[in-house]
Amino acid sequence: MIASVIAVAGAILAVSLFGQPASAGSSDFQSLDAQIPLLMAAAHVPGGAIAIVKDGRLMAVRSYGLANIATGEAFQPDTLCRIGSISKTVTAVTILNLVDGGKLGLDDKVFSSLLGNLQPPVGRTVDPRLRDISVRHLLHHTGGHGRASGVDPLNSALAETAAEVLHTGKPPGYETIIRYAMGLPLDFDPGTRYSYSNFGFMVLARVIEKVTGQPYENAVREQVLIPLSLRRMALGRTMPDDLRPGEAHYYDMPRAPLALSMFPDARRLMPRPYAQFELEAADGCGQWIASAIDLARLVARVEGSRGPALFGPDTLKLLFERPVPFVSEDPAGRWWYGLGTVAWPNGAATAWNHNGAYYGNIAGYESWGNGYVFAFVFNATPDNGNEFIDGVYGVLTTLGATMKDWPTTDLFPRYYPED
Repeated sequence: MIASVIAVAGAILAVSLFGQPASAGSSDFQSLDAQIPLLMAAAHVPGGAIAIVKDGRLMAVRSYGLANIATGEAFQPDTLCRIGSISKTVTAVTILNLVDGGKLGLDDKVFSSLLGNLQPPVGRTVDPRLRDISVRHLLHHTGGHGRASGVDPLNSALAETAAEVLHTGKPPGYETIIRYAMGLPLDFDPGTRYSYSNFGFMVLARVIEKVTGQPYENAVREQVLIPLSLRRMALGRTMPDDLRPGEAHYYDMPRAPLALSMFPDARRLMPRPYAQFELEAADGCGQWIASAIDLARLVARVEGSRGPALFGPDTLKLLFERPVPFVSEDPAGRWWYGLGTVAWPNGAATAWNHNGAYYGNIAGYESWGNGYVFAFVFNATPDNGNEFIDGVYGVLTTLGATMKDWPTTDLFPRYYPED
């Protein structure tokens, strides 16, 4: 398989859809075809897609390479792919829609009020600060459970320990992991520090279920996806035999080790994209699959550059909220984690983005707050680290900064006929 990945990446197949016949604008878009395949080849990435939106219109879509190496299936513009932590934005937007509708408050206490039905393991001492954690804290990654203590639902060691302590099967699922984590001490007082937390967004998915009385996926569809006509987005699955129709296959970097599957009925060595984590336990923090077009549409509709906006302007401002007191992974404070997205000033506007990655995929979106939006999905772990994703962002940033003659057509109706 290693030789196959290298061979495919060395001769990327380009499948392109153009907003209009050749012109100055579409010629600039075609320049992507000279740069993105080179980045993919250097990183041994088999396939991917990019979508570009300006002022609410889908200007261009590009897809490259293969969605499935074994069958030779080409990666299509609307191929579905794991989006990893971009799922946090999906969860946050759902929370904000509930806030906008008066069904939830950002300062509502999570464990002492909303999820009072969940109890820690018998005999465990509960950190009294647990009752102070609010919905806002979890959205900001300031809830107190940080990666320093290993409280991460995608950590296979934590999942196995949770299953053993609570005497459940393996993999344990999100309720077992949450109950186990409730018996662990917090790393810091809620609201006082930033520590990126998959766990926090797993808990927020349970908050959505509590408030709506629906399973998480159904609630997200009703609150966000159906209103925005995003009908193909779905929760992904871990095992290769369970991939959705139209979903890409996933590939690790060449020479990567195999891993022992967490699933008892598949307890064997497998490629890490199908073995290193339980995707089904990560619904609120990392389980969604989407196309690049879906991600671009989600961003454009949420911010209102392609109307109607999902919720009101005051609620939209909350999405980009600076945490108070201000805490950020960036010590200079040039950017911060808002309520489910990274945000930073862009002149009079606010720019926002998020990345997502597992073993076997990488995705991202970005809005400059001025009508320029892009999104991308790829189906492999780049073997040159951040060089690949930095290169993709660089190409798309240059395009947005230098494009002068934007096309006047719109590709969205091709994919969303109701438009």
